[in-house]
Amino acid sequence: MLNDFLIFQKNEITEYHIYKRLARKIKKEQNAELLTRIADEEYKHYTFWKEYTNTDVKPNRFKIVFYYLIARLFGITFGIRLMEIGEKQGRLDYNKII
Repeated sequence: MLNDFLIFQKNEITEYHIYKRLARKIKKEQNAELLTRIADEEYKHYTFWKEYTNTDVKPNRFKIVFYYLIARLFGITFGIRLMEIGEKQGRLDYNKII
């Protein structure tokens, strides 16, 4: 289960960085604040898993660049919805562990 926890933790820190990076590029302040709040929630999830793993993990740089470019090329909404598809799989994995 530790390996699963490390994967969850890596996903959370990766998503944190994606949302933070997107928030810095959004011109509309209200949307930028929303993305920053989502990023902060992802960071809380990262620290939750870190309590169980006692390990710092690095984010997946490829995913950060990939989703950032997708959002910039096809729009923020498309990029975030694409990320949500992956999050649904993550929730299924969480349920499996529980």
